[in-house]
Amino acid sequence: MKWLAFSDAHLKKFSDPRREKDQQHFFELLMEVVVVERIELVVFIGDWYNSKSYLHAALCNFSIDFLKQLSTRCDLIFVAGNHDFLYPDKTETTLEPFSQFGSLYAQPGVYKRGNITFDCLPYTRDVEKVRSFCGKSGSSILLAHIELDQMRASRNWLLKTEMKKSDLSLSSYVVGLTGHVHWRQQIDNLICIGSPYEMDFSDAGSLPRGLHVFEDCELSKFIPLDLPRHFIITYSNSIPLPQGEHYIKIVDVPADEVDKVLRDCSTFDFREVVVIPEVGKTLEKDEKFFSINSAIDEYVERVCPDQLNKDELKEMGKRYLSVK
Repeated sequence: MKWLAFSDAHLKKFSDPRREKDQQHFFELLMEVVVVERIELVVFIGDWYNSKSYLHAALCNFSIDFLKQLSTRCDLIFVAGNHDFLYPDKTETTLEPFSQFGSLYAQPGVYKRGNITFDCLPYTRDVEKVRSFCGKSGSSILLAHIELDQMRASRNWLLKTEMKKSDLSLSSYVVGLTGHVHWRQQIDNLICIGSPYEMDFSDAGSLPRGLHVFEDCELSKFIPLDLPRHFIITYSNSIPLPQGEHYIKIVDVPADEVDKVLRDCSTFDFREVVVIPEVGKTLEKDEKFFSINSAIDEYVERVCPDQLNKDELKEMGKRYLSVK
């Protein structure tokens, strides 16, 4: 059996229309892969929508229309993530309408297809519940939306949780897949498939995003998707800049080089450029932050025409400085 897995679509996470188009383009690419690769089963491992607070008719209709079309080509599994549940510690989810197109798991359950069985574990922090479900498993594959201790959540963040990889009884499975954490990685035979596209600068430096295709219990290929990425680049006299509609942050830029950097970046097709001036080592703390914050304000006012984005960019720059 040939099947495909993805997770963490987080629809309606962004207010930027370009990012919404990126998400829609992802679903077009997903359909292409299903057709070209002759996929028999698509597995979604949690967090279809970003928030129940921002659901609207157009978004729901888009999802229903897409899944209706997809379900004519392959079988579907939906494993609920933390963003899918309507209430904590309950089983109602925003995915309920999807059950007409495939198998929905808002509670732990087993899916069988031919000689392959899948343990489907929706989001939970209940360690004993996980141990009980995984410990008695006779299935080949684990599909979980879960976070584990020491799993990498972003370039600078390792999770600290009570859930350990031993709680999943991974040795009893041929392979395990998990959603929830957006940073693509592998821990023994557990593949954290990550979100199919980058969402912000915390994703900078991660492995390429895309779709995982399996033949029975073996990963047969990873298909990277041509979608915008995020780059954080430390300033130098010859900055290696990527090509494409990406999001760029250049840090530690000397004050007298800011204009040059902006001019250089204007020759590319970047979606967004954030320049963070270097912190002057000889300045007093108060003077340093006044100087840098003023530089950020001046830069944002010059390059960003939309007031909401101006405020967001200024806050982002100042948060960066406050933790550096």
